[in-house]
Amino acid sequence: MCNKHGWGNQRQTVSDSLCRMFNAWMVKEDLQIAFDIVVKHFGPTNTKISNDFLESAKDASSVTHGILINGDFTADEVTSILRNIDEMNGAKSWTVEAADADVLYGKMVDGHWVDGTFTLALREAGKASGPVHIYVVGEMGPARLESLNSVTDGNKMLTLCTGEKLRLPIQGKVWFICKNPEWSPAAFSRVAPVLVRKD
Repeated sequence: MCNKHGWGNQRQTVSDSLCRMFNAWMVKEDLQIAFDIVVKHFGPTNTKISNDFLESAKDASSVTHGILINGDFTADEVTSILRNIDEMNGAKSWTVEAADADVLYGKMVDGHWVDGTFTLALREAGKASGPVHIYVVGEMGPARLESLNSVTDGNKMLTLCTGEKLRLPIQGKVWFICKNPEWSPAAFSRVAPVLVRKD
């Protein structure tokens, strides 16, 4: 279909895309069922069932600049995950702990604005060249996450209380590392989820 435009087989593209997505966020027991349904309706896929976390993370980050790594991790596991993602993408990175909005984004102190941890990371990322990652580690409630909706959507922009706007670089990505977050549908729609399976 549409080969004269270089699009290749659209059914194959849909099949491959769906199966890559399923690899990223479905539990192993359900993967074969999901793949079978896709193949039945869209035809064969070149995607293989995979439990490889890095492959799923790479697929997710190729689709969008906001990625959710969903799992229950020890501090050492988080360190290993972030190191592997950075090495995979050749990225420079900053890690911030999930915290209150003032700690993450900043606040006025004695009439002067003081950046929060995420704001500082975003400023530094804006000065870097090449791929950059900002990792937000820990539970982020809906209220604290609201300010990041405009960062993880197409605007890629954080607006501070002062009115200043900070843009995520072209090769910038924001990764959230937490377990089963209770986010709003708007927040979930802006990220690509990756489920880390511990077999």
